[in-house]
Formats: sequence, structure tokens, C-alpha cells
Amino acid sequence: MRLLVLGPILAAFVGGCYHATPPKVAAAPAANERYCWWTAFRTAVPVDTVAARYRQAYSSLGLTISGGSRLGDTAWVNASSGTADPRHEPAGARMVAYRVADSTHFRTYVVVFDSSLSTIVPSCQQISQKAAVSAIAPRELDGEEKLAVWRRRP
Repeated sequence: MRLLVLGPILAAFVGGCYHATPPKVAAAPAANERYCWWTAFRTAVPVDTVAARYRQAYSSLGLTISGGSRLGDTAWVNASSGTADPRHEPAGARMVAYRVADSTHFRTYVVVFDSSLSTIVPSCQQISQKAAVSAIAPRELDGEEKLAVWRRRP
């Protein structure tokens, strides 16, 4: 008798505690999105400060912040020009930063109409100069550039 009463209660309790975790999907980059540097930069500046400086840099270049968020130790800042005018380069940009031990690793990307280096490099330089985050990059590829964190969208 006791088993008949406790069985359904136990089943409801165990079944109610299970929550399926949705898969984490890395979004494909825009066709005209290009990274600014081949590997992630490292800085002692906190994640929130890096994100704030990039928000300010994007705004000062006439880009509108179209998204920005923070989840755990990762921050994203997305910006766009709001125009399809090819004379306005970059047409968009984004920055991803996350905390690793006592440093912040971050990468920046630009969306450009003209994907030649003569457009990408000046766009990236403008953004980096405006953000003014002192950082270093490793000389060799270390595999970090392949992490899914760079492809995720908030």
C-alpha cells in the first residue's frame, strides 16, 4: 500500500526536477563579417570595461549599438550603421570578450561592404584607436581563435 502511494509522488518529483538543456548553437557570421586580428587579444582590463570602451568607440564612429549583453564571464557588443550605403565603412562591428583567470581575452569583427584589406584594416584601426584598450596578442596561433565563444551571438 505504501509503495502505491509513494510511487506516483516519487515519479512526479523526479520527473519534475528534470529540465532538458537546450543545445548551445554558434551562429554563423555574416557573409561580409571579417575578424580584425587573427587571434584574441589579452588585457588586464576587466570585461565590463573592455565592453564599455568598445560601445563608446562604436558610437563615436557613428555606429548604433544594436545589441550588447553580458552572460557569466562573457560580454558582447554589437553595432551597425543602420544604412546600406557602401560609403559608410564599417557597416557594422562587434566585440566579444571573456575572462580567463586574471586577464580578459577579446576579439573584434567588422562588417564591411568591400572585403578587401584596404577597407578592413583602416576600419579595425579606427575602432581600436577609439577603444584604447591596451592589449597584447600571441605571436603564434594557439587554438583559441577556433573557440565557439567567438561565433556565439547574445
